[in-house]
Amino acid sequence: MVAAGAQGRPKTLDDEFDDFVDLVPGFAGMYYDSTGAPVVLMTDRTGAAAADVHVHDFALRHPWRRGAAPKAARYMTAKYDFRQLRHWHDAVFRTVASMADLTYTDIDEVNNVVKIAVKTADAARAVLAVAASLNIPPDAISVPVVAPFHFQQAGQDLTDAIRPALGGTQVSTPIGNCTLGFNTQKVKYEPVTGSYVYDHTHLFVTASHCMQTPGEVTPTRISQGPFFASDYYIGWETRQPPWDNATYGNCPAGYRCSLADAALVGYLDGDGSMAAIAHPTGNVNSGETTIDVFTPTWVIVDSTQNSGNSMAGTLVSKVGKASGWTNGFLSGTCFNQPAYWSGFYLLCQDSYSAANADGDSGSPIFQVDVSGQYARIVGIHWGGTGSEGAYSPYVYVRYELTRADLPTICGSDTNCWLGLNVSGVWQ
Repeated sequence: MVAAGAQGRPKTLDDEFDDFVDLVPGFAGMYYDSTGAPVVLMTDRTGAAAADVHVHDFALRHPWRRGAAPKAARYMTAKYDFRQLRHWHDAVFRTVASMADLTYTDIDEVNNVVKIAVKTADAARAVLAVAASLNIPPDAISVPVVAPFHFQQAGQDLTDAIRPALGGTQVSTPIGNCTLGFNTQKVKYEPVTGSYVYDHTHLFVTASHCMQTPGEVTPTRISQGPFFASDYYIGWETRQPPWDNATYGNCPAGYRCSLADAALVGYLDGDGSMAAIAHPTGNVNSGETTIDVFTPTWVIVDSTQNSGNSMAGTLVSKVGKASGWTNGFLSGTCFNQPAYWSGFYLLCQDSYSAANADGDSGSPIFQVDVSGQYARIVGIHWGGTGSEGAYSPYVYVRYELTRADLPTICGSDTNCWLGLNVSGVWQ
């Protein structure tokens, strides 16, 4: 996998699946079933035995649940390999990316089709006509009429001011309410000693569409508490993705693109908590937003930075100020959708089946480990339909906020970048 940050753009799950075709000829995709077993699609299952070692290694790097050992894989027959689907998807995407009634585009590895979701039946007919003109077989494309993932900042409502601030709690800007994702710090690499040193600068990540100006640091002032007011100010917007066209080979003409809807906010006076997410009381998916007195947090111990992308069927959780703690399985991977602002496009986003509501934008997406105490950061939630959520994977969040073509967040020091503090306490 290509490393993030200064080393270059990270590989998407589509990139990894495309590479997998070279290791396993006829590979058509892979996902987890409801038990956590990998399901591998191949155009010719006679190569399943030879594929097992590669599948096991892939599952180790892309776990169904943090700390869970990979299960034996199941193999199923598919008609089209992943590389062929990707070729068709990219051809259609170049044509329909600017369509007014487009919802999103995706390579649906679970169903072995190119999925082009639209808002109306007329748009569906138009997409099918495009597919036919490109000689894409009718059974290789799906054009459902569905509502888009809409971006979920909300009007004012009541939540408590929590100090130090925690992931999953409400933050407010002049344009509405969102959710604090996770706290982080800057980290510097010392080449002489080969060590990594945190510089005590505290920041947090939330959704960039919660900021006042797209792709530009104004900077937006942020508060954390019942409403946007000076009494609750905790920080200022520090960084957004540059949202450009040249970096991405599949960015539609005339658009500015990003792999992450994420913004970095610097705390004013050390108001950030340890690396932790607020733990609501009650059961998951209950809608409860009161923080549990006895187990108030999940401690963040790592992220998916090293394991990379998550597969369909992976179990993830979210804590949002509006809908509380919800969880569900990844239902879509690496889809493209127009962003909140006109002229902007989000590339390679993931979706999951769980409740969400306006105000949840910026929420942490994470995996709870088998003990129920610790969390692995997976991404930043930015929108949903009410029953399906959408998020930017962490590996892309980190890349976009620390890109080599941006001014370093440590001034002129190029050995400095954003690091997730995984010790559970501030350094």
